[in-house]
Parts: sequence; C-alpha cells; structure tokens
Amino acid sequence: TIDNVVDTLTDGINGTVTFLIEDGTYAENVMINQVDGVSAEHTIKFASQSGDRTKVVITGSGYSEPAYGETKYGMFAVVHTPYVTLENLSFEPQSQSYPYAVHVYNQSRHFTLRNCVVKADPVVTGSSGMSLVKAEALNDEACNNDFMTIENCVLEGGYIALYLGGTSYLGYTREQGLVVRGNTVTDAGSKGIYVTDEDDALIESNVVTSTATQKTNYSSIDLSRCRGELIVRNNVLVNTQNYYSNGLYIRNTTQGDEARPALI
Repeated sequence: TIDNVVDTLTDGINGTVTFLIEDGTYAENVMINQVDGVSAEHTIKFASQSGDRTKVVITGSGYSEPAYGETKYGMFAVVHTPYVTLENLSFEPQSQSYPYAVHVYNQSRHFTLRNCVVKADPVVTGSSGMSLVKAEALNDEACNNDFMTIENCVLEGGYIALYLGGTSYLGYTREQGLVVRGNTVTDAGSKGIYVTDEDDALIESNVVTSTATQKTNYSSIDLSRCRGELIVRNNVLVNTQNYYSNGLYIRNTTQGDEARPALI
C-alpha cells in the first residue's frame, strides 16, 4: 500500500527518493508527516509507474471528524515536509465528507502537484464543501508553504478547486512564490482558483469553466490580499452564471506597489 511506503520515511532520508506506484485503485488515506533530511538536493516524489495519471487512483478510506480544535486533514496530506512532488496521479475521494482531497500544511515548502487529476462531486448549492487542493499555513511565524507549484492538472467538482495561500496574521512573514499554471478547472461550486495572503504569485494559462453551479457569488479566479509582483495572464474564464458572479475578482485588498507592480 502507499501507506506502507510512507512508513519507510519515518527515519528520514539521505538522498533523493522516488516512489513509482503501480496501476490500481488505492482506498487509503495518506499522510507524509515531518520527514527529516528533505532538501533541494534530497527530494521526495510520488508518481505513476506507467506515467498514465488515470491509472493510479487514490480514493481514501473514509473521513472521521476530529475533536474540536484539532486539525482537519485531507485525504492525501503533506505536513511539515518540503520538496514533495506528486506527479501523474489521480485523487478521487469516494467520501465527500473530506474537507480536502489534497492538503498541504505547515511549512511544506516547494510542494509540486504536476499533471494530476483531482475530482469530487460538484457542489451546486449550499455554502460549504470539499476543496480539491488546500494549502494551509499554521498561524505562526515562518509556517507558510512557500514556492508551491500546481501545474498541468485537471480539477473537477468540489466546492473550491484550488484554495491556496498563507497566514493572514498581521506581523508574520507572508507566503510567497505560488505558481498556478496550465490547469483545467471545471465546475467548482464556489470558486475555481482562490488565492489569499500571497506575495509574488503567478497565475497563467489556466482554463476555468463553470456551468453546473447554481450559487450566486461564484468566481472563476478570486484574489484576496495578494501583494507584490502578482502576475495573472493568459487565462480563459468561462462562467455561465447570470448574476452576482465574477470571472476575475480582484478584491480591494490586492495590490502591487511602485517597485513590484501587479500585472493583470
């Protein structure tokens, strides 16, 4: 199982590690948690052995709500571990009660999700539901997930497809370096790409389409408290909602400055 493979990381690593996963369906929850020895030179990758992203499907083993105040983890969680890459894999939770399908949490810098499929049931009404990919920073100094890359993925359904960003606490160092590039996002219930509290983000060449949701206030791309050299370019946004919805929603808390202007 994938979980058995992850157990081999308990004692840390001292070189580059690549796990090639055989084709099949894996009904398990996975957590990569605080692996020692990871660096730019000593990275961790999980990838499909065949290279076909539709042939390795992780579906989860079920979600149990934690006690009040405890962290809610997603089906596949990367926790306090930098330089992790997930490539050519599918994440399709069978239970829709997970808060997140893929969850990146607390100092998991330089995380990459590449050429993957992430799917959940579409949320067409209501005000909550699963985020397909969630980046979450612990609200403390230097606990962001900087330099994350989400590229060439297919994301379908859920409440928010990509929910990305750092800590919102004033006085703490802000997250930086997000890249969201070349993804296809279809029928998220509330937001396609939601980026908040991020510096120097690049969002380019994504196709975000919404035809299923019945919610008002849908946004294809929603930018909140984004600062620095923000670049948003070459995206295609298709939104069929009749009213109270947005293609690109730039909140008044999003801004560049003279030295690093935002480019839309």
